[in-house]
Amino acid sequence: MARFKEDLRFPLGGTLYTKMREYAVWYSGEPDFLTEYYNTLDPQNIFNTQYQVRKNNFWARQAYSAGTSAVHIPLAGSIAELSADLLFAEAPAIKLDEAFKEDATNEAKESQEELDQLLSNVELNKECLQGAELAAAIGGVYMKIAFDEDLIDRPILQLEQMDNAIAKFRYGILTEVSFFNAVFAESASAAKQNGTTAKVYRLVETYTNKGTIEYELYEGTCDKLGTEIGVESREETSDLEDIDTGYDEILCQYVPNMLPNRISRDSYIGRSDLQGLETLMLSLDESYSSWMRDIKLSKAKIIVPATWLEERVGDDSGTKETTYDTDRALYAKLNIDPVSMTNLKAEAVQFKIRADEFEKTCMNLIERAVSLAGYAPQSFGINIAGRVESGTALAKREGRSEKKKVKKESFWQTPLNKVVQGLIFIHNQEFGGSIMEDSNITIEFSDGVAYGITELADAVQKIRAAKAASTKTIVMMLHADWTDEQVDNEVEKIIAEDRAAEFEDPAFQSEVDRFNQLKDQDNNEE
Repeated sequence: MARFKEDLRFPLGGTLYTKMREYAVWYSGEPDFLTEYYNTLDPQNIFNTQYQVRKNNFWARQAYSAGTSAVHIPLAGSIAELSADLLFAEAPAIKLDEAFKEDATNEAKESQEELDQLLSNVELNKECLQGAELAAAIGGVYMKIAFDEDLIDRPILQLEQMDNAIAKFRYGILTEVSFFNAVFAESASAAKQNGTTAKVYRLVETYTNKGTIEYELYEGTCDKLGTEIGVESREETSDLEDIDTGYDEILCQYVPNMLPNRISRDSYIGRSDLQGLETLMLSLDESYSSWMRDIKLSKAKIIVPATWLEERVGDDSGTKETTYDTDRALYAKLNIDPVSMTNLKAEAVQFKIRADEFEKTCMNLIERAVSLAGYAPQSFGINIAGRVESGTALAKREGRSEKKKVKKESFWQTPLNKVVQGLIFIHNQEFGGSIMEDSNITIEFSDGVAYGITELADAVQKIRAAKAASTKTIVMMLHADWTDEQVDNEVEKIIAEDRAAEFEDPAFQSEVDRFNQLKDQDNNEE
């Protein structure tokens, strides 16, 4: 029995999917995509309001505004990229708890080394960087685990787009998700000549919470899913078979960007960083375009009497046109009565560019959009001209971005943990790995602000004075990327230097001299 009805429409409909497509065109940074989207926007009333969607915004008008120069500022992409950088510019530390206990076994330590190699092979942090950027732009992202022993001898971690999936949740937990991918589409022009409708074949890949991966192939059209046919019907999918991995959970995780979704508060679909910024971004593009129009209109022009113009035959049309050659260096031959030139003169005209007003308007719109997205303008390099600040001052100024980062980490923590568990299972089950599966996994995200040596030295001094941490802990804090062996060697050096310093201390040395003098006196008296 087919999982989906024949009349399932494409692209996927509904308020949330419509908004996802809108965020996607803003994220693309392509002016033509914006014009096409807003000009062909389905006029259906997706919010059930008393008014219909109107095609009167700036980008919709570009389809009918010949000769205008529209400028697009790709702010949406910059916001999404910043979000990813804050989360995963530095890879998070992923640890097996058993490997970091004081009495850790060799098995646990070897498992940690094998896990590190596995995560490096599947390029986990690169996938997380891409996923975080997509989630910030569209509202969320799926991370699925696959494997193909004929292709590569390791698990495969792959991202899937949220606007190309239908998911089922139970109490906020993902229980099933289906991904739609067109594997073949007939030529629309060829089908029209034959008097038929172009067919589109879509592969539906479904992950379930029973650890299975199931495949279905549908024959439909560009706007409808159509009927299910066997995967063996097409060469592109003939080698696919349903898989029962034996895993007792779903091998795919959904990562929401933020929750709740303000458009649909009871939905488990994440909220885009761009939600609510559409009109600001439209106004920003319109303001920049007006600024560029001012520049074009301000080009110097020379106003001359009509009698000064020369007639010549046009190159293509053969009709006569009048011209005035401003590039002649010394003289121009004009067929004019000298007496009539007494009151005639040329006049140069150049309009003023309202640069200051436009710059203030545009910067205000950018700052407002960035702030409403939840980030500090300084994170985008705004309002930092001429400032040289310490890490502490930088942290204070970028506090808003740091808070946003911490919030997003909470939404990434559990799905990422589940992804690592799934990778370990497939690595052991399908590729003969030996990573221990009964250990808890801890994920530690990197700090958002890099502190300078002054701040670190001050912190270390205060910690040592308060006797709040051991020498080993302090060394680990200063050198987070060192191995245990490097840390232990450094601790030994510090202890040895401290002992040597005690003997070189003048106060300690004077007490030794006094003791020796008293000892000599006693010997003399005897």
